[in-house]
This record gives sequence, C-alpha cells and structure tokens, in this order.
Amino acid sequence: LGRLLTHPVKGLENYRELLHTLTTVRGAIKVFCEVAELGRG
Repeated sequence: LGRLLTHPVKGLENYRELLHTLTTVRGAIKVFCEVAELGRG
C-alpha cells in the first residue's frame, strides 16, 4: 500500500496543493491528505 501512496500533501490547510496535484500531476497514482503521520507496524 505504501508504494501506491505517491503524492502526500501535509495538512488540510494545503487543500489547494492537494487539488492542484490531483488535477495536474501526471503519474499521480494516489494523492492523499496527511492529517497525522502514518503509523508503522
């Protein structure tokens, strides 16, 4: 799963960056908003 999460955007306050990435970046497999660090384990 981690390899599919290709374009993290940190924080809800960066929603413009999130939308820009979703609509313009070629090769974006999975763009996601990171609201907390991903847990390991």
